[in-house]
Amino acid sequence: MPKPTVLIQQNSISHYRLKLFELLCKNDDFNISILADNRSETPYLKTVYQEGNLGLRWIKVKTYAIRIPLLRTLYWQAGSLSAVISYKPNAVIAMGSPYSLTAWAICFICKIRKVPVLLWTHGLLEDEKGIKWFIRRFFYKIADKLLLYGQHAKYILKNKRFQENRISVVYNSLDYDLQKKIVSTLCDHDREGYKNRIGVIAGEGLVAFSGRLQAVKQIDLLIKAIAILTKKGRRVHAAIIGDGSERKKLSLLAKELEINELIHFHGESYNERFIGTVFSSSSLCVIPSGAGLTVMHAMAYGTPVLIHDRIEFHFPEWEAVRENETGFFYQYGNVNDMAEKINMAVFGSYDKEKIRHNCKEIIENNYNPYKQCDSI
Repeated sequence: MPKPTVLIQQNSISHYRLKLFELLCKNDDFNISILADNRSETPYLKTVYQEGNLGLRWIKVKTYAIRIPLLRTLYWQAGSLSAVISYKPNAVIAMGSPYSLTAWAICFICKIRKVPVLLWTHGLLEDEKGIKWFIRRFFYKIADKLLLYGQHAKYILKNKRFQENRISVVYNSLDYDLQKKIVSTLCDHDREGYKNRIGVIAGEGLVAFSGRLQAVKQIDLLIKAIAILTKKGRRVHAAIIGDGSERKKLSLLAKELEINELIHFHGESYNERFIGTVFSSSSLCVIPSGAGLTVMHAMAYGTPVLIHDRIEFHFPEWEAVRENETGFFYQYGNVNDMAEKINMAVFGSYDKEKIRHNCKEIIENNYNPYKQCDSI
């Protein structure tokens, strides 16, 4: 008996999702194929772009970005609709964004053909009302099921009278196999060597940030917090991985605050061993604004995470941060509180090994491609 055919529609395949899609395509119970472009319209998003065999059943389709003044960008894939019609799938997993015109069309076509559609989506990050919620609610209702990244979105939708049996939480993931391999090979010599290279000496601390250097990331708060601690006699270094439009401005800020020797800009890097070395050498990963994939990335190396307490401004991965268990929260917009929490996390007396264990455990239990594949 032939295996059921499932099509997964995406704008493109983000590099961090490659492991997940490889596992899905190797699934023994379903014949799964990915509908996606091999390029992205999203700036700074690294995508899988290779013609060779990646272990994927990949049907390449062109994604068109439709930019309308004063509105969000809309996306269209005529090739995905052709594939849905011609392949006659038993189910389709489509993007759960109302801005994907393709996903809307897939829902309507599959509704006529009586093919179940699952929308893979953030869901709601906070309560939503008005015309925006009216459109999103209709979009979600015409699908058969929602696949969400977090429990908080499920909680909000249940309160909006969505049936629980139509909602599943599948979490998110990175390349956990590679990260575990790196964790197993990193040693104290690697960590001490890195700290020596950037000038961290005995009695000083180290925190890390990884992400795009954009104004919305509010990395200036981290630099100001480091300056506050310095004035109090606490020297904490900050290792910053990433590049972007704010790089020069942040460098100037560090110089103005006379702490440029404590702020280390490493630039953009996809070298996982280097990233793992930085995270595992750091006492804390600080995410000044919306927390997302970086939470999982840091915790995979046992590094707790500091984020602000306005959860509606975060992405679903914030749920992995549990106060005093896998990380800490600071008061939104309060740089003094951020500095105080950094000081506590770096120099405080608590069971740091226990927190490192908790971080790795939550990734092992929820945020890895094997768990995500099983959930889907």
